Parts: sequence; structure tokens; C-alpha cells
Amino acid sequence: MANRELVQVLDFILNRCKEEEVDVVAEALVRRKKDLALFAGTGLPDPNIWARKTAEALGAGSSGRGLGSVHGMVEDLILDMIKREVPDLAEEDLKEILKALLPSGESKEKKMSATLVSQMVEQFLSFSQGLMGEAEDAALREEFGAWPERYWESLPPVVRSILKDHLDGLSTEGEFRRRLRTAIDMSCAED
Repeated sequence: MANRELVQVLDFILNRCKEEEVDVVAEALVRRKKDLALFAGTGLPDPNIWARKTAEALGAGSSGRGLGSVHGMVEDLILDMIKREVPDLAEEDLKEILKALLPSGESKEKKMSATLVSQMVEQFLSFSQGLMGEAEDAALREEFGAWPERYWESLPPVVRSILKDHLDGLSTEGEFRRRLRTAIDMSCAED
């Protein structure tokens, strides 16, 4: 990022962001810090810089291929590199690393609606706090099997992070609701 662009971004964050937007920026910084910590002990390069450089190099030599094929090529290269460096990595960890390296890769997946995510969060929260009735839990298990695990894995990462913090007692109800609403709005398809 050029110096001028960085100054503009910082100016926006520091002087023009609304409270909800500041929360989203804070969440993004926390996620980035976690991503860097995840890769610190692996000997792998900074994931975002490496992915950007690789995508640029492939884009320059792609001879008219669309961005989708460049993205696919980068994804394949990253998967090969990770499997070579850490061959016994669990499939779900591999997916999380790939998401960290290629955030745009999430567009391949169909985004859930904000209403659906909100409903899933409320049910998960009710279950986790011991407030869900046995009948509702049984109905969900009949329909989805191990629904708490399936819900958790299906939720956008930023929503999971906010939910985990709240369940760990790290946010008030008001903070939780405000942060959750912003995260859902930003990470879900419109209803």
C-alpha cells in the first residue's frame, strides 16, 4: 500500500469511523494478529503478502485468463505448499489457513442470509447458556444431527469470535449485540 493510501485509510479510521465501524476495524486487527501468530512458528512467509505477490506474478503471466483462474491457481499453489510443509495437517485446519491466506476464497461459498445467521446465533447462545428447552434441542438434533457443532462451523469466523468472547464473559450484552449486528451485516448476504 502506498504511503498516501495508508494515510487516507488511517485518517478514515481515526477521524471518520462510526463506533460500529471502529469495532469492525478492531475485529479485523484481532483476526490479522491471530493469523500472524498462527504462521509465526511454521516458518511460512506472511500469508497475505505471499498470496498477494503470488497472485500478482500469476496475473502478469496469465495470458488473458480471468481472475477466477488466477485465484484457483493461487489456491492450488498454496494448498501444495502447505501440504508439503505440514503433511499431517488436519483438513479443517487446512481450510482455516486457506481462508486466512485467501479471504476472497470465501466468495466461492454461498453466503448465508443475515436472518439465518442471527437465528443460528440465538439458538446456539440459548443452548450454550443452558436456556434452551429439551424439545427444541431434540427437534434440532433430529433435523441436523450434532447441530451445535454444525452451527459453529457454519458461522462466519468473525461471528464465532464475537460469540466466543461473549460466552467467555468478555463483553456486556449491549457490546455483544452491537458487535454481532455489525459483524452479521458485513459478513452475510442481504436478505
